[in-house]
Amino acid sequence: MEEIRNDLLLPEFTQGLKERADRHFKGHLHQAFIAWYIEAEFGQVKWEFTDGPRDGGIDAVIWRKPGDKPPVIILQSKFSERIGERTLPKSDYNDFQRVVSAFQRGGEAFDEFLENAAPEIRKVYVRALKLFDGNWLRDKKAFRLITTSKGPLDSSLA
Repeated sequence: MEEIRNDLLLPEFTQGLKERADRHFKGHLHQAFIAWYIEAEFGQVKWEFTDGPRDGGIDAVIWRKPGDKPPVIILQSKFSERIGERTLPKSDYNDFQRVVSAFQRGGEAFDEFLENAAPEIRKVYVRALKLFDGNWLRDKKAFRLITTSKGPLDSSLA
């Protein structure tokens, strides 16, 4: 079997994202990347963009079919056209950890998290929290940080 050549694969991937962005997302590559990931990972599922200036650190919420575990996926994306050329900063992991903690702790921590989210997306986050039903051991993969950057240099961040 031949080895995959990144020098050929990356330009093709980027071109595919550009075409998807132009067709569906007014040229926004980061949104096309999120859509590509969701389709590749989960197929045709219902999901909502929450990406925006006051998104609370969440770019999309993916609603799974009844009975799927976890029932909902919280997604944050860090996109760069310079695929694999830089390492994702530790601060990006820390920011997403704050999102995870707010959902895990619930109560006042979640209410504080909601205060920083735009009013029009708060109901999406509340619905997601209710679907988790507090079983965090089962739902470990419910939070996804996706990126076109390299993984962490510090393995404790992964």
